[in-house]
Amino acid sequence: EEGVIPFDQVRSELEQLIRDAMADDIGPTRVLRSDGSMIFTLTPCPGAHDTRFASLLVCSAPVTGVLALTTPVASGGSGSSTQAVSLARSRRLARRSFHVSVGQTARVRIRLSKHGRRLVRRLRQVPVTVTAWFTDAAGNRFAARHDFVLHAKPKRRRSR
Repeated sequence: EEGVIPFDQVRSELEQLIRDAMADDIGPTRVLRSDGSMIFTLTPCPGAHDTRFASLLVCSAPVTGVLALTTPVASGGSGSSTQAVSLARSRRLARRSFHVSVGQTARVRIRLSKHGRRLVRRLRQVPVTVTAWFTDAAGNRFAARHDFVLHAKPKRRRSR
């Protein structure tokens, strides 16, 4: 078809738009809710008003995907809470699949695993990478990731 741009030509620009949208939504830090969950807002086609993206299926059909939280913090073994960070392996703290209708924004509530909640409670702040993998109706896959620091909910102080 004339005027239709192949997905591979705009993939990197689309991924950058999604990364920027995630960075605006998440910011540099997040506080874990008391139930061990967080809510993320995902927009698979933030540049829908751009004519280059208007013809893509990702902007004109439902999108499915997976949201995952990982941390490079080494867990396990003996040692203090300032354990060495292992960059070779990361630990998955949470994973959740989602579905986004055409032109919509998804609010995805993701709950940390028992291990992840314990890690955040013990270390009080954990560097985290959130990664969103998207798949459109044509099977095109693209991803976006954002790094931030996850903080434990502040402890309540008892009054005397």
